[in-house]
Amino acid sequence: MRYKIASVTFLACFLVYLCDGVRIPPNPCEHIFRYYKDKNGRIYGEATIPYDNATSMTFGVNASLAGRFNKADLKLKLVTTVKQLNDFAPFVVYNIFFPFQDTIPKITGITYNRRSYCSGPPEPLIAGTPGVTSVWHQLYFEFTRVFNRQDTNPERTDDGLASKEPGVPDFVPWREPTTSSTTTTTESPFQFHNQHLVPPRNDTYYTPEPPIRQPTPQTPLQQTPVSPTPQTGPEKVPIDIDFIQSLFTPSPPTTSAKKCGMTMNQPTGNSIVPLIYNGEFAEIGDFPWLVAFMEKRNSTFEYTCSGNLITEKHVITAARCIMFYGVQIVKNEDIMLVMGTNNLLNWRSSKAVHRKVVNSVAHPSFQDYPDSAHGDIAVLTMDRTVRFTNALSPICLWSSSTNIDEYTKETGVVAGYGQDEDARRNGQLHAVRLKRANMPIISQRECYNSPVGFDSVVSDMTFCTKSGETATGPCIGDSGAGFFVKLGGVYYLRGIASIISSENGTCDLSNQYIVFCDVAKFVNWIKNEIET
Repeated sequence: MRYKIASVTFLACFLVYLCDGVRIPPNPCEHIFRYYKDKNGRIYGEATIPYDNATSMTFGVNASLAGRFNKADLKLKLVTTVKQLNDFAPFVVYNIFFPFQDTIPKITGITYNRRSYCSGPPEPLIAGTPGVTSVWHQLYFEFTRVFNRQDTNPERTDDGLASKEPGVPDFVPWREPTTSSTTTTTESPFQFHNQHLVPPRNDTYYTPEPPIRQPTPQTPLQQTPVSPTPQTGPEKVPIDIDFIQSLFTPSPPTTSAKKCGMTMNQPTGNSIVPLIYNGEFAEIGDFPWLVAFMEKRNSTFEYTCSGNLITEKHVITAARCIMFYGVQIVKNEDIMLVMGTNNLLNWRSSKAVHRKVVNSVAHPSFQDYPDSAHGDIAVLTMDRTVRFTNALSPICLWSSSTNIDEYTKETGVVAGYGQDEDARRNGQLHAVRLKRANMPIISQRECYNSPVGFDSVVSDMTFCTKSGETATGPCIGDSGAGFFVKLGGVYYLRGIASIISSENGTCDLSNQYIVFCDVAKFVNWIKNEIET
């Protein structure tokens, strides 16, 4: 049997395309996805993906609709038949049916068997409009391969606008799908309501093998890339580019002073220690990438945030440590970075390393959504490089899958100088000595459904952790603290502490939930900033 797909004319989607008065949104997935019309004029989508010869197939679609909808479900249907799959068809075809015909969704992501085949931005949030609704649907199908070779030639017709009937499988699955889910989320302008329910995109930049039959070349969408705001500063000091690259693909542990994610004091045992509040003290070398962010107030420097060393000249912290509603409220010259110590009482000692900041860049999205954890990340450039030692070395940037769902229940470490029980009792806003603790990552849905109202501060670019029965967690002054996950004996930076609940100026851990900016989703932006 030969698997055939008749050539059809497709709906070319440019920035705005009207079909019978209906707007067809831009299509970021033109190499695998097309919009079509059936004989009744109903618009639907079709995805054609290279078949990997699997007998278990999971297909997922992310989409975005302009407007607020309480119920907006996608429907997915596998078009390729079992007979065609048995014969190792080169492609697997899915139809995507939309909830409305007057508002056609924009496809923002397509995954197949845990691989991301394309992704794109959602519909823009525009002031004065109802908002944006994000939807996600996943279809699971499994079959038993049998080697029959009966020929099938599905008939397809087309006219000027790809008029054709959606394919209907000529089989009944041998069992009901066991993993199928639908999520609908709504988002208002300048707020991130429910955005996080859309599963985080897999930014591993997998590029599938080109299909045997290439579609007709199309004019690419003219999208203007977002460029960071130019920053002025002193003459740039040459940076070790080889070392920067090593942060993204760490080598096996060696004796090099440049290795990342390695601690001088490897903890023993498997016990989970409490978080920073009710936590344990960390020794020098436990987390050699930890940085204390000191802000000049009057004639002295005071601790306000935490940071994380990623190169010999760059530190990552939370954007809210320097920004307030799009305005940089902490000047570069008023920042002192202290590292290589675990005790802020002795930060002026010879053992601690001090650096000034000559440049700071917050992610542009945080300026648009300052009340959320979305994009709550900033890169600080020091006035001169530091020398790596056992007490001072960088943390590795994330290089594994960016899908946070794959790490649900994974335990990570948080460390910082934020308010602890002693500081709270004494009316202080931060601890004197560095503290550390472990916390598990929870699902995006659990965080969104938490009773503390996090639905407006989380997104697909954030994740949450939760403490146990004892009130533990990052606290006041821990903004910018890193969430580290240990993989293969090496620590990687996965998150930056962002939203920490407080009451009357002190830490409030009764809600147990902490929101982190997902650093893994911003690795390319970070890389661009530190190589500039």
